[in-house]
Formats: sequence, C-alpha cells, structure tokens
Amino acid sequence: MIEETIKGLAVMVLQVTLAVLFVLFGIQAASALMTSRPPAIGSDVNKTSLGKTDLGTKTESGSLLWTTQPTRIDISRQTYERLPARLPPALPAETDPVRFFANHEVIVIDNASFNWRGTTYRIDGIAPLPRKAVCKDVEGRRNACGLRAFKALDNALRGKSVACRPVGTQTTLVSCRIGQRDLAALLRPLNS
Repeated sequence: MIEETIKGLAVMVLQVTLAVLFVLFGIQAASALMTSRPPAIGSDVNKTSLGKTDLGTKTESGSLLWTTQPTRIDISRQTYERLPARLPPALPAETDPVRFFANHEVIVIDNASFNWRGTTYRIDGIAPLPRKAVCKDVEGRRNACGLRAFKALDNALRGKSVACRPVGTQTTLVSCRIGQRDLAALLRPLNS
C-alpha cells in the first residue's frame, strides 16, 4: 500500500513537472514571437531596383500616396469638396430647477415622497401610501404593499441622476424624470 502511494506521488510530481515545463516553453515561444519585428521601411527588403522604398499605392498623378518623408500639402491645389463646420446643437434651456444625484443625501419617506437637502418633495401623480400599509391581493393574501412601494421608489432613485420641476404653484409637488423616463410612470405599475 505504501509503494502504491509512493508511485502515485511520483507520477503526480512528474505530471506537474511536465506541465510547468510546457508552460515555461509556451511563455518563451510567445516572448520570442512578440520580440521579432518586421523589417523597417527603408531596409533592403522593401527597396525596389532603383533603391527607392516601394509603398505600393500611387495617386492619379503617379506620385506615391504614402511617403517616408514629411510632405507639405498645398490646400489651394486640392480639389476636395469643403463642407461647412457642424456646430453642436444648442443646449436646451434649464427647465428642471431641481437636479440632483440620488446618493446618501436623498431620504425616501414613502412611495411618493422623498427628502433632499432639508426639503420634502412629493411626486405628482402618485397616491401616498404609508410605509407600514398592508394590502390584500385578489386571492385574499396579505402583503406588505407599503414597504414594497417605498422600496420601489428607493430603488428607482438610488444612484441615478434625477431632474425635477415644480407642478403648478407648489414648489414641493414635483414631476421628476430619470434620464428620459418619467418617474411617476415608472412607479405607477409598482404601486398597485
């Protein structure tokens, strides 16, 4: 039994040694491939019979398209169509006076309200539901709908850039959006 164990260990050591040697050989072969470089432009391999570098492509006038020397370009001799510069589109006017990134400063109160920097905002179009509200579904089972709706607002806001604008004369009743998505439209299916 001890002899079988020793034979098994010897075979395993041999296998590990071979695996390490294969890995080292592979690394050495890869580094040899990485350090070999193609011949430089201008070396004897790329020279034509006249001693000039053959870059292959020629223009309509017969001159080389690609050169090994810097070439000055005369814009007045070019016949390319010039397009007018495109200006970036103008930024829209500031329509959302309340903009924030929902981080630790945002405190969600319930499914329709949140507090940011000391001001409590209520989302227009969402009926407030207390966090401790318990609802029954169509089959009569009870569920924590208030907590679920609260968490839906918290998850919708958390870590996102939010833009809100007041609705009507009340500055705390707001319509908010996250990117191009309306927050109330996002939450309505989750609050039922």
